[in-house]
Amino acid sequence: MKEKKYFLYFKDSVPNIGSTHLGDKGIHSQFSNFIDVGMHYDRVLGALNSSEALNGTSPFLNLLTKMTRTVYHNNNTYRETFNLGTQALFVSHGSYTDPNPVKSKMMSWEMGVLQLESKVMNTSQLEMKTFKRNKISVIPEFIKAMDTVISTYTTKIYPSLFYKAVFEVPDTGKEFNESFGLLRNVTVDSVLLNNADETAQAGSKNSTVRNHYRAISKPTTVAGSLGVTPDDIDDVKKYLLNYTDNESKEIVAITSSKIINTLAKFYSYNPTKDYFLENGIPSVKINGVHFIEADNVIPEDFIFFAVYDPVVEKGHLLTEVLNPHAEYQGLYIDVENANFAWESVNEFNLAEVKLVVGDIGVHLTGRFRGLWLDCGNRPNTDGLMTSNGIDILKRKYAQRLSLLNGMVS
Repeated sequence: MKEKKYFLYFKDSVPNIGSTHLGDKGIHSQFSNFIDVGMHYDRVLGALNSSEALNGTSPFLNLLTKMTRTVYHNNNTYRETFNLGTQALFVSHGSYTDPNPVKSKMMSWEMGVLQLESKVMNTSQLEMKTFKRNKISVIPEFIKAMDTVISTYTTKIYPSLFYKAVFEVPDTGKEFNESFGLLRNVTVDSVLLNNADETAQAGSKNSTVRNHYRAISKPTTVAGSLGVTPDDIDDVKKYLLNYTDNESKEIVAITSSKIINTLAKFYSYNPTKDYFLENGIPSVKINGVHFIEADNVIPEDFIFFAVYDPVVEKGHLLTEVLNPHAEYQGLYIDVENANFAWESVNEFNLAEVKLVVGDIGVHLTGRFRGLWLDCGNRPNTDGLMTSNGIDILKRKYAQRLSLLNGMVS
């Protein structure tokens, strides 16, 4: 598979593409007709969509896109059948033995897509007549509106598709293929674990009942402080690396600067400041884990851990479902009830021009490759997150979902 490259340069939080970019002063007066405007935005959207991922808004998004595989839907649904816990079986050799060659558990699930759009301008016919009567070009206003919609897509809508998947909390229990999101009291086959104990307490390190919503062992009672310690990080590492598929993989942790500073105080040396992966995601290496700061995304007293697999098709955390046709991927322009062409755009049909987000859905399908750790001073049960912590994640999910629902077509 072709290696993905994720580059989108931003200036003042808007994309910088080509010789002119969104937000340039003076760009609004450069165009005298809509054909010129169209040529400009054809270049802008072409560069935007060919970048393959809009990771310029945060290191966290950059990381998530590197842990995402891409599939294509059929009639707005992608159905996948997969093996869970496949292994070869060996028995004592003998003349009359006929062993089954493979033990596997077949499962399937379906992934949907969202269809999003935004009108560029909502200008009435009366307002258009006022523009024309006063010999004022509407083009500058149209360009400002286009820039606003594109900037909203790149900095809010596209990131929310990925963040929503990470914050989604599934119902407790159920089968592996009945929900997306991290495992939450889901029983897995012992073959998935290096060390499995079917009699162990549910949610414990070697238990086959897996729970990836966890909490630190000793919340502090000191106001303004956090009780997270290196021992909590070690427990998470052991829990994630107990999966045979996760063994020997690198672990990344996305959290707040407050938690990074709290953990750093436990060491007599300064934690190593480095860059994770060849594209240079800024990180701090503590106790063998790459910590990435995301103050504006992650709740202050939470850590999201993920197992990084360079072979994304095999070790993905997320699955991105797209339209199979390239012209309906990414962000593109359309006109209500008509075939779009810039030659047909004028002052009186501007209200029908809209920007459409090509069919897209992002789902957390690597259910054992991530883990949430609640580091807050909240009660917990045997190191597991309780309803107080779960509710915080659910509220973050609802915030991201509301952004997307505002554009659902």
